[in-house]
Amino acid sequence: PEADRLVSEPVPPPSNLTWFGVEGAEKLEAVTLILDRHPIPKAMVLVRTASDADAVASSLNLSGYTAEALTAETTATARERIAKRFRQGTLTVVVGTLKSLLGGELEPGEALIHWDWPLDDNAFASAEPLCREGGPVFGLASGREQVRARSVSRRGSPVRFGRIPILGEPS
Repeated sequence: PEADRLVSEPVPPPSNLTWFGVEGAEKLEAVTLILDRHPIPKAMVLVRTASDADAVASSLNLSGYTAEALTAETTATARERIAKRFRQGTLTVVVGTLKSLLGGELEPGEALIHWDWPLDDNAFASAEPLCREGGPVFGLASGREQVRARSVSRRGSPVRFGRIPILGEPS
């Protein structure tokens, strides 16, 4: 009963993380604005579920980006095709869950976008291999997620709050 409890210290988020407060319905527009404003030839978008991955990839394709969903249900042949297209640069965005993106043979993207703010702040460290070293990492926070995002950026970390640019606004 008097046993010591093991409490792990949270891993600090990456120093190149910028988060944006957006409503759920505005997330697609936020991602497209990020991709338009930053020279990102290859990006990875992290989502929580496979159904989210399919929906986000479809929406990005309809918005004019070449995007593919990579989920646990993706066949080995399709995974290889996606990895090859991503490596060659003919595929701009790969969307998937952390487990599905880490489990593949994908090379790191130029940028990483967290579609939803991670449920565990240590998820940022787990996702680091998905983005080339020094590449920008973006997080979208909506609703109560914004409270957690603010607390991370207040801990004396270099995490910063960003403002989503408006189309037609100068860079």
